[in-house]
Amino acid sequence: MQKLEIIMSAAIDNDFMHRCEVRGIAQHYTKVENVFGKGNQNPKLGNEVWPQENVHYMIVVREEEVEPIRMVINSLRRDFPDDGIACFITPCEEI
Repeated sequence: MQKLEIIMSAAIDNDFMHRCEVRGIAQHYTKVENVFGKGNQNPKLGNEVWPQENVHYMIVVREEEVEPIRMVINSLRRDFPDDGIACFITPCEEI
């Protein structure tokens, strides 16, 4: 099993979910809204200077499900190059 942690601009959250739903992937997830931080794009701090926010998904999938999610992430990077999306993958096991 693999754990994907995906942090993205809240502006592209609906696009991410729609693309996953169309492909039948990432159906089970944990989502945290109102996430603040600074990555490689503009800061997302939820304040009057930097009003944007991020969302954070944690998705645990089988190995064969990683590539379809990677394709969704790459398509979002291509279609929304200024919004920011990061994905970190680590092996995991359920206990």
